[in-house]
Amino acid sequence: MAFQTINVTVASIKAVTEDVREIRLSSSEGQPLPEYGPGAHTMLFLRDADGTLLVRHYSLIGGDTQDDPRNVWRIAVKREQYGQTSNYIHTQLQPGMNVQVSVPVNAFPLERNNAPTLLIAGGIGITPILSMLRSLTKRNKPVRMIYCGLNARSMAYHTEVQTLSGENAEFLYAEQQQRLEFDQLFRKLHATTHIYICGPLPMIEACIAAAKACNWPLQQLHYELFLANNPLRDGFDVYLQKSHKTVHVHGNTSILDALNNANIDVLWDCRRGECGVCAQHIIDADGPIIHRDVCLDDDDKNKSASMCICVSRLKGKKITLDL
Repeated sequence: MAFQTINVTVASIKAVTEDVREIRLSSSEGQPLPEYGPGAHTMLFLRDADGTLLVRHYSLIGGDTQDDPRNVWRIAVKREQYGQTSNYIHTQLQPGMNVQVSVPVNAFPLERNNAPTLLIAGGIGITPILSMLRSLTKRNKPVRMIYCGLNARSMAYHTEVQTLSGENAEFLYAEQQQRLEFDQLFRKLHATTHIYICGPLPMIEACIAAAKACNWPLQQLHYELFLANNPLRDGFDVYLQKSHKTVHVHGNTSILDALNNANIDVLWDCRRGECGVCAQHIIDADGPIIHRDVCLDDDDKNKSASMCICVSRLKGKKITLDL
């Protein structure tokens, strides 16, 4: 898919935690960068040493354009053990390098209303949530913050969240066996509360299930999925029945990325398993499909009739798609 892109320069890189780096991007021409709002992201278009195109979304963490100079954007990248793009950024990206990015996209916007707001972040899912927290705090809006992670030192922007939220912040540490009980949470919330949550797939699924179980208005539940790199490391082949082509998908590459790099045009949008634009019909597979999206219904997943090729994978050797 075509996106409007701009050229930016890596202005600086700093460590936020042991495995999270904050990247400051500045306008290559010195001109103001496009404006954005809380929850917005940009896409980075990078090429590794082999020339493979790497495309990933990263939240703009400034809160809104007024938080940073107009010619600077900030993103935060967590290094994943098997993450091709995050490892490239952590080991190869240097200040002064030029990179291509998309104009801001916001599929996770913060509603402009006076309703109470609950922000929930899991791990590196703090990045879009932090931008919302900054914006709401600046506008003196009622907001409560819940931040879940392994421990304080591993949680990016922990101190800033604590400073911004004060007594309205709650931190839950997995290292101390603390967890968020969504069913209890929903029972205690004011009925007009808007919830914004970003975190790993199990957290999002648990939140949605609890919301449905208590008949929470789903228009008041806003979520964005953060997917850590897939633990399945084995590659497999994708046979495209209509075009009679076979494409190999390496262990650290999504089906969508593999098809893009083979110059096979496929519709896509979010690249996080949320929108369903890249979903493809499965004709045959020699193993189970590991579904990692939140948009296909359970019937589709149980029958393995379709899959979102941006995030889901085959646990096998060959899959045939209706492409």
